[in-house]
Amino acid sequence: MTQPTQTIKVGDRVRKVTGDYRLNGTVVSVFQTLKGATRYVVEHTPGFLHIYGPQNLKLLPAKH
Repeated sequence: MTQPTQTIKVGDRVRKVTGDYRLNGTVVSVFQTLKGATRYVVEHTPGFLHIYGPQNLKLLPAKH
């Protein structure tokens, strides 16, 4: 199984970078599937949730 190359945690801002559309959001949950794969629940404005694998996300710089 491929391990994520970036460390993403709850509260991090991320961008979905795969597929036909791009969205920014905030990670609200990180969990492992029964097979051990990492998944991230990302909340996008105006409040909808999507579940992504690590290959779908890019960590955004923290706001200061």
